[in-house]
Amino acid sequence: MRQHLLPALTSLRFFAAAAIVLEHSIPYFHLGEALAAKYVLIQGVTFFFVLSGFILTYQYGNISGIGEGFRFLFNRIAKIWPAHIITMLVFYALFVMGIGIAYDPPMETWVANAALLQAWDPTPSGFFAFNSVAWTLSVELFFYAAFPVLTADFSRTWKVKLGVSALLVIYAMSLVNTTDATGFDGRDSLSVASWVYIWPPAHLIEFVLGMTAGHTWKLYGQQFAGKWMSTSAEVIGVLLILLGSLKMPGLAWRLAHAGYIDEAARTWITVSGSAPFYAVGVFMLARGEGYVARALSVWALRKLGEVSFAMYLVHQLIVRVLQLNPSMIWWPTDWTMKAQFALYWGVTIAASVVLWFVAERCITKWMKALLRVKKREAPTIGTPA
Repeated sequence: MRQHLLPALTSLRFFAAAAIVLEHSIPYFHLGEALAAKYVLIQGVTFFFVLSGFILTYQYGNISGIGEGFRFLFNRIAKIWPAHIITMLVFYALFVMGIGIAYDPPMETWVANAALLQAWDPTPSGFFAFNSVAWTLSVELFFYAAFPVLTADFSRTWKVKLGVSALLVIYAMSLVNTTDATGFDGRDSLSVASWVYIWPPAHLIEFVLGMTAGHTWKLYGQQFAGKWMSTSAEVIGVLLILLGSLKMPGLAWRLAHAGYIDEAARTWITVSGSAPFYAVGVFMLARGEGYVARALSVWALRKLGEVSFAMYLVHQLIVRVLQLNPSMIWWPTDWTMKAQFALYWGVTIAASVVLWFVAERCITKWMKALLRVKKREAPTIGTPA
């Protein structure tokens, strides 16, 4: 049975998306470089995966039966697919038809990208096709498809599922060696990133850690009731998230430099090694009764959290236009970089609101309503068709 969203966690989605937006905007604006040097900002993707596992377990942790599993999967596809298709087509309209870049992917790339299967292609021309950030949606679709199986009897099988997901990480690292993958250098070839950063099964442990935290919270979250108890837990949660983000990439580099781990392990720990910290941090923040959660639950942050998915999808399209042809959107290149950066955020948020309204409020709502209509029209057993 579906439960209400936790407002503080909705706001955290915005901060994770903002980290990715900042990471991709640095090459153009050169602002935020000190922060990016201290924190590996693409860890925001890992945070999204952990948070996804937590929220889905909190909301849909009691899926039973094939029909209910199908409805869950359809509703999740209806949530992400419309915005993906819109930004995919906007990419083609802006860059191929508008700016005129030479981009003519084969039909199988079109189909794989439209079907959110691009992350299963280990080459950059496949997983970074069109709106390149959409590869993470392909990973999410893998999570959604696996979720009805993962959530089944989770209280008894969570250790096994964590263990299997850990073995998949080890298998992803082994693929680096068996396929002779090299460091990512921009060429359209197999790389370490193909297997330990892009390949969906390599991220499953992040999702399952989030599920474990969500399941544990449903059992023991009431222990943090009360303003001061909740506030203490929330402060610890924030510190754990920051600590994992700061320390795990550095640990990966030190272990690799000392010769204890190879490039594949270093890459995975750098990007995904903070997942346990995120899982515990989200658990600590979920109650929502303390001062930290109340600050995160203010209207503006909640609304930014709601449009964060759309913001994640549109931000890089805008940066790419600025890099290739800023005059196409009448960009004030004579402004200072700080002023342009502020304008970029304003444009990105405005475009995100439009995409959110069209895709998530209109198309997604229509798709979910269509499923409900078909469900009502379906004949029950023993009823004449």
